[in-house]
Amino acid sequence: MKTLEKKSEPMLDCPMSSTSPTFYVCDEQMPEIADWETGEEHTIKIKIRMQRKNVMSNLDSENIDATMEMLSYEVEK
Repeated sequence: MKTLEKKSEPMLDCPMSSTSPTFYVCDEQMPEIADWETGEEHTIKIKIRMQRKNVMSNLDSENIDATMEMLSYEVEK
């Protein structure tokens, strides 16, 4: 498993319009993506740490979001 250097930029991003979790990574953080093509599927095992959790409540529902830091990853071949 590759351990990642501490970065000041967030690696995970969860846009409000998304129905499934998404994340952003650049080739400096994960060099493997340089060889990947748009639309391909890849399996990545990641180790994360929750940095922040936000609970938003209104009259009829509660929504929770969280910010995660990716600590290490492994791309399955």
